[in-house]
Amino acid sequence: MLEYAGGQRPDILEGRFVIDTQHGGRPWEVIVEPDDMRQLLVVITAYPVDEAS
Repeated sequence: MLEYAGGQRPDILEGRFVIDTQHGGRPWEVIVEPDDMRQLLVVITAYPVDEAS
């Protein structure tokens, strides 16, 4: 899912980011947080975007 990310922006919580992507042909948002100590990108949550909103 993340290999096809279309964009990113800061999340409402400092230090986290929202990744815009697609899954199953539908838009999703993935909330991630960098772990600098371990050099990882931690996925906090992922959810489909309601296109009607």
